[in-house]
Amino acid sequence: MTEEPRRCVLIVDDDRLNIQVLGNLLKDEFDVVVALNADEAMERIINSGPHIILLDIQMPGMDGFEFIEKIKRDPESKDIPVIFLSGMVSEEDEKKGLEMGAVDYITKPFRPAVVKARLRNQLELKRQRDLLSRLSSLDGLTGIHNRRRFDEFFHHEWRRAGRTGQALSLIMFDIDYFKPYNDNYGHVAGDETLKEVATAISRSMERGTDFTARYGGEEFVCVLPDTDEEGAAQVAERVRVNIQALSIPHSFSEVSSAITISAGVATARPSDSGITPVQLMENADRALYSAKKNGRNQVVQFEASVADVNPSLDGAAPSMLKPRVLIIDDEPANIKALEMIMKGRYQTYSALRGKEGVELAAQAPQPDLIMLDIQMPGMDGYEVIKRLKQNALTRDIPVIFNSILSDEGNEKNGLDLGAVDYIRKPFHHVVTLARIKTHIRLKKAMDTLSEKNSQMERLLNMRDGVERMAKHDLKLPIGAIIHQTEALLDREDIPKDARISVKTVMAQSYHALDMINRTLDLWKIEHGSYTFTPAPLNIMKVIRRVADEMAILRRGRHIDLAISLRGAPADRTSELMVEGEEWLFHSMLANLVKNAIEAAPDGSSVHTMVEDHEGIRITIHNMGAVPVEVRGNFFEKHSTLGKKHGAGLGTYISMKISQALGWIIHMDTSEKTGTSLILSRIK
Repeated sequence: MTEEPRRCVLIVDDDRLNIQVLGNLLKDEFDVVVALNADEAMERIINSGPHIILLDIQMPGMDGFEFIEKIKRDPESKDIPVIFLSGMVSEEDEKKGLEMGAVDYITKPFRPAVVKARLRNQLELKRQRDLLSRLSSLDGLTGIHNRRRFDEFFHHEWRRAGRTGQALSLIMFDIDYFKPYNDNYGHVAGDETLKEVATAISRSMERGTDFTARYGGEEFVCVLPDTDEEGAAQVAERVRVNIQALSIPHSFSEVSSAITISAGVATARPSDSGITPVQLMENADRALYSAKKNGRNQVVQFEASVADVNPSLDGAAPSMLKPRVLIIDDEPANIKALEMIMKGRYQTYSALRGKEGVELAAQAPQPDLIMLDIQMPGMDGYEVIKRLKQNALTRDIPVIFNSILSDEGNEKNGLDLGAVDYIRKPFHHVVTLARIKTHIRLKKAMDTLSEKNSQMERLLNMRDGVERMAKHDLKLPIGAIIHQTEALLDREDIPKDARISVKTVMAQSYHALDMINRTLDLWKIEHGSYTFTPAPLNIMKVIRRVADEMAILRRGRHIDLAISLRGAPADRTSELMVEGEEWLFHSMLANLVKNAIEAAPDGSSVHTMVEDHEGIRITIHNMGAVPVEVRGNFFEKHSTLGKKHGAGLGTYISMKISQALGWIIHMDTSEKTGTSLILSRIK
């Protein structure tokens, strides 16, 4: 069992003898710190964080009553229990002390056993109060701290940072597209995801002093004491990476197929920043707003240049959404000139060296446009653009060369390297601004197009995922039903009525399978992306199954269905093996036979003839003729005539499947000889 840590007792008394007596009494069980006056006591409270205070009433300067009033006003010390120590035995004094917030009142001279017992009792009560406080400060769902506890901790650390002069950082997180996640996966899954995200954020904090809370809904917040801007950004990025590594599927996100998080980071030094705790929170919120507006799944650090953004306003935040332009030029005067041209319209930042510019361009949030000088010491503009185009993060950022060089060869060289424009110095205000505006507008249009393409790709991937699930969840059990019914039909002891029922079950199973194939495979077949996976199959067995499936349709029209192999009637033992996909082959034949039965005159026959001389040929013949109006487009989608409920898909589907399986299909028809649908494949 882990040994319980020792509790700290602060003794505040101007009498050194009292301090010595109490110290010797308590030192074996508690950590003891002492103070001779109120000023020393406040210092001990700040540095030692005592669990309980033994406070003398009669002290020079600030007496015990004044002192307890002071510490009860301070949020950092107001919850520390205070036991008054006094030689005054007046009931009025004891009443006053208890009313001012003391938890007990011990009179001098001390009785050691009584002092220790009362001290233990009050520390146990404090432990229980702290436990209740912790429970009330935890978020009921995620188990991390809640908004109430965050408010307390944040303001505590703000005051501490103000005294120490250290930086205090705040990170606000928001789960990307969490509402669509909840709407589509359900609130139970949403709650589980909130728990996993909360745990991942907490585990990403590497110091015991870092603090994590659920701010509300899908928002989380971290307080990082003694942490500057760079350190806070590193923590936020670590959290973002760890959340994505959870790989929680999110098919309804617009940025990823898994759960992601956006982060806004803000830092202040309360001792010299001149801002308030509320302003620091607003800054983190503005940075989070920017991360969400700029594409999500990223970390954005608050900058003073966007301090006027108000995320609560409807519509776009003005300066946060201003396009960012990076100026790379070794001449400060040129940078200043471009900044003046773009002032009020764009956010600008700069680099005096090519290497620095390349690094800045890759950092989030990235620029929407780069203004690049050619003649620079070290890495010139040509080398800069080469580096930019080699990096996947920066290759799509438009670059405008700005140079004093007027030679046509320089301009051509720049454009050949990937620049979108070339502006000569000195800058013409109107022309420069117009060109910047044009290329940023084009960049935004390309980004929008790219996002649309990404959305389409995600939708297609989602469709593929649904397809795989459906194939596994639907095709396998239907296939099992079919195989079981086939086994029943092979038995000789099945009564006739039962055999008819079994055949009906089989027919409906194949019908369901055909519907699945239509919805799941046809789209891929149409777009040429279907992967053919051949296996040995018995054509005659498939034809017999199709015949059984069509029994009800045939009986209603009194149509006979004949099957022959090599010119002789086929039976259930007939066999002709080929390579193919059985389910698709079945769908193809079922559609053709069904079409033939529907087109045949009542009381006539449909004949399926199979030959394997110099290849394989399957002919499905009926005595009906295809109407003249549809003969030219018989295999086209939605080609139908005279069928009340026909969609014109049967022969189209068969044609597409035949192509995927490597067969050729064509149709012969006349009023005299009827119609033949002919499938053939050369060996």
